[in-house]
Amino acid sequence: MEKIQVIKDFPWIVADEQEVHMREPRLIPLKTMTSDIVKMQLYVEERAQKAS
Repeated sequence: MEKIQVIKDFPWIVADEQEVHMREPRLIPLKTMTSDIVKMQLYVEERAQKAS
């Protein structure tokens, strides 16, 4: 059986410094799922002070 490459070559986009680093970030829990073998937790990181 022949392997087929499904990953496409997307261009690397460089982000601005202000989009990458946050001052005083907050970690907010969104969802937790638990089973017998795993506990998965989903979080989002956002700025403490949102720009208006």
